[in-house]
Amino acid sequence: MRKTSTLHTINATEEKLKKNLYDSYLDILKDCLKEDTAEYFENEAHMLSEAIQTVDKHGFASLFKDGYTMMLLDPQDFNFIDRWFNKPGSGNENLQVVVTKSNGSVEIISDEDLSY
Repeated sequence: MRKTSTLHTINATEEKLKKNLYDSYLDILKDCLKEDTAEYFENEAHMLSEAIQTVDKHGFASLFKDGYTMMLLDPQDFNFIDRWFNKPGSGNENLQVVVTKSNGSVEIISDEDLSY
């Protein structure tokens, strides 16, 4: 007996994911300066630094696992993921994010590694 499944792929570039992450953090840091203490700003800046180092050393998978999905992806791609996870009966479907890096290599993040 054959079982078929559907594979949904979201394509992204390393550059775009980084830009989205940095834009998200800029908003967070601006909000910290307006309403919160310097300590909160410093903590968020440290988290951004750690995220940058993680991507440089290990790629994006751990950031997706740690819940950065919304900060990394364009809104339409995140909305697709949100709908996909909330759709009943998606057992025969798989989802992946394919990241094309500046050096030409690719990183594939499976739906098991997407968290938000």
